[in-house]
Amino acid sequence: MSINSYVKPIRIDRDIPRKLESLVKEKAFKFEICGICMDYSGITKDTIIPGSSPSALPELASLIFNSYRFVNLMA
Repeated sequence: MSINSYVKPIRIDRDIPRKLESLVKEKAFKFEICGICMDYSGITKDTIIPGSSPSALPELASLIFNSYRFVNLMA
């Protein structure tokens, strides 16, 4: 899962966690992470990138309904 802050990319151009962190800082992006996916993958709140947060289906539905654009990064 690319939201994991401990990911060590093989190539610098693929450092997705750092790219997501810069979007949070520079563009005020909001990243919600599926809590069930986090549990399944063994990812905890202390390992996700700053500015992201675990969520569930009600938050997802609200995000989709209230967003101008919605991007889903599936594993």
